[in-house]
Amino acid sequence: MKMGWRACLVLALAGRAGQAAGAEWAGEWLTDFGVLVLRQDGAAVRGDYGPQQAVEGKALGKTLKLSFRDGRSSGEAQLDLGADGASFRGTRREQGGQSGGEPWRGWRIAAEAQKGKAADFSGVWRSSLGMVVLEQKGEAVKGSFGCQGWGSVEGMVKGRRLELTWKRLEGSGRAWTELTPDLKSFFGKTEETPFTRWLGQKLEGHARKAKPKPGEVVGGLAANSMCY
Repeated sequence: MKMGWRACLVLALAGRAGQAAGAEWAGEWLTDFGVLVLRQDGAAVRGDYGPQQAVEGKALGKTLKLSFRDGRSSGEAQLDLGADGASFRGTRREQGGQSGGEPWRGWRIAAEAQKGKAADFSGVWRSSLGMVVLEQKGEAVKGSFGCQGWGSVEGMVKGRRLELTWKRLEGSGRAWTELTPDLKSFFGKTEETPFTRWLGQKLEGHARKAKPKPGEVVGGLAANSMCY
């Protein structure tokens, strides 16, 4: 009877561990190499990030070691899950490629991010598509981005996600960005094919045309969206 109780306890703990492992990596991720979709069964992980682009590997706690096939090339990668479970960082190396490999970062695309109160996107952001300056009233957002603020954006916030329309001299389109859980950064992409990743980090203390103060270092934003 005693041995049976212990056996049941071991099986229960193993089942919980398997469920926890499945919850860590399975899902959809926006990464440096496309949208990565992962499926997990215990420690085994499989997925893809585009046509003829597949991954397969094993999860060891918060580390994922995998092999990938990218068209005619292949290689190995190691990804480490962030403390919040919402992002990862790692490296990938093609067979015969550079010994150091290249970075592979990812951000979890979660349906839960579109729920709850509208997050605050207002402020100044340094982004991969230039400086972004946003104003927000309720769920509505508008602003400018890019060199000298020549591009414009307008959209609506749902939870931590901003769905927007962007316009520049050379064209226009749609995109989405999503705030990270700490609300200090965003990630997203344009809706065109192939898409462009849009990453940003919030800058604190950069008011428009901030006035200098004697004996203090002041950060501000000029009319042409340049920081000082």
